[in-house]
Amino acid sequence: MDFTYQFPDEENFLFSITQHLANQNNNKDKQLAALLTNIERISFSETDQYSDRWNAYWVVINIHAQQHLLKEFSKERIDRVIDVAKLYMPSDSGYDILQVEVVVECYTATNNWRDSILKSLLANGTNNQASFPSSSHPMCKYNGMAFRSKTERKVAKELEKQDVLFYPLPLANYKGDTKENDFLVCKKGKWATLELVNDLYHKSVVKEVGRQSWFQKHHIQMMSFSSSDAYNDPDKVVKEFLDWMEGI
Repeated sequence: MDFTYQFPDEENFLFSITQHLANQNNNKDKQLAALLTNIERISFSETDQYSDRWNAYWVVINIHAQQHLLKEFSKERIDRVIDVAKLYMPSDSGYDILQVEVVVECYTATNNWRDSILKSLLANGTNNQASFPSSSHPMCKYNGMAFRSKTERKVAKELEKQDVLFYPLPLANYKGDTKENDFLVCKKGKWATLELVNDLYHKSVVKEVGRQSWFQKHHIQMMSFSSSDAYNDPDKVVKEFLDWMEGI
């Protein structure tokens, strides 16, 4: 066999592994898929050692994750990632997977990171944002805000670039009945919510319709987008949402 000696596209490779795990009919794989949506990226490290195939080399897959996620990658989970990754490494690439390593990825600093951390410390961690911790995977942080997925964090970064006021994962309360938005946005005096729908976390269509009706009853319109669209093209999703808000 002729080898290409080219690694697959890193983002597509990660997507393939994550989607494969998400499609399995067991909670362990689904939870691992949720965890992988929160890592920063993956990369490949070539070794100089031949694998068990002629002229093929061993390769190490590096999972780049922020410090607070490292403890979530147990040996069992890493072994599972290896098993699935082997399914998606092209046979003609000339590389065989030797192991998976989890490495620390530094946070991305923002211009006002000192003020954000100081405000968070002074508030003693008490706020009305992301009030319900995720039960399936760790929360991720950005600019003093908490998110349940890397997708939500991407959308927040795009909203920061716009001339709008927004609340990420705020808790709404009406006579003791509480609901949480993904993003509550105010543009030129108009209010609406941007929701991200993912098959992993939004199982019930009836439940989602009920949430939409609840907010609409209080004259807050809602527009939903698939999490995959928001992850792959967050600027397009935010632009479409804000253009829609102009007409409500």
